[in-house]
Amino acid sequence: MQTTKVFLFLALCLISFISRGQETLPVYSDYLSDNIYLVHPSAAGIGDCGKLRLTAQQQWVSVNNAPSFQTLSYNGQLGEKAGAGFILFNDANGYHNQIGVQATYAYHLTLGGWRFNQLSFGFSGSIMENNFQSDAYFDPNAPSLGDQSLSSRGYFNADLSMAYYYDAFYSYFTAKNLFVTDINRDDVLYEDQNLRNYLVNLGYYFGKNRFIQSEPSVMFKYFEATKELFVDFNLKVYKPLDRSLIWAAASYRKSFNSSQVSELNYISPIVGVNFGRMMMSYTYTKQVGQVLVEQSGFHQITIGFNLFCRKTRASACPNPNLKMPFYY
Repeated sequence: MQTTKVFLFLALCLISFISRGQETLPVYSDYLSDNIYLVHPSAAGIGDCGKLRLTAQQQWVSVNNAPSFQTLSYNGQLGEKAGAGFILFNDANGYHNQIGVQATYAYHLTLGGWRFNQLSFGFSGSIMENNFQSDAYFDPNAPSLGDQSLSSRGYFNADLSMAYYYDAFYSYFTAKNLFVTDINRDDVLYEDQNLRNYLVNLGYYFGKNRFIQSEPSVMFKYFEATKELFVDFNLKVYKPLDRSLIWAAASYRKSFNSSQVSELNYISPIVGVNFGRMMMSYTYTKQVGQVLVEQSGFHQITIGFNLFCRKTRASACPNPNLKMPFYY
């Protein structure tokens, strides 16, 4: 029985490592929780407020040492036309752990006209460290800390991004993991591996002055090395109140051109509230399809604060039409 549990745990970790090991900073559905900067560097400083966000995700709650993921991020304006931000993240997956810091600079160019019309560019550089305890896979009783089997690898990475807004339409394009470079040249963890992937977000905002607003969107994610394509189909609705905003979203992630192991499809309902300058959201992600890793699903909480607000540019969430005047 103990052997069966160990085998099951290792299989779960292996599948998760395959699905998540193709990227450095994983892309989940948290970008729908007023946290688009986690995905696209060109969103840094896009709004009227600096955005401080804390996320915590727990997968497979019924399994010990199951994958977990945490981020602490901030982005805000830097002068009248620029933005800056940073992300601290920790991605733990069984006996594998990745920590990193990412810094971003973005430039926003107003194109003129009576409608909101803006082109944005962003660049992010990051430093990460991978920790992997190899011997522990063969010895369940091996200590998880302070053991000589724990190996560490550090590397640099860079992402490029651009965004375009026109009235109620918005779009993002980001090329991720462009320059993954090992700090330790004698280490071959990422040698001959292509981690590049490309993200495209398209969305439209309906009902600026209506009782309830809606925001359908879609995100495409393509892995260059494996030719895999993932598509998120999203719908988000808002209900503005006097000094708050309640909202809900639903996201369905579908994989295309994938192997049986990596063909993992998900559905994610999200609920959230913005009150004054504070926001909170809860996300539940459930795996669907023929390949089911775990039945209990993933849970994520996001807490955020909007800081240093000023009426200088249109706010974005990620759409610039979503105004929240109770900030001021």
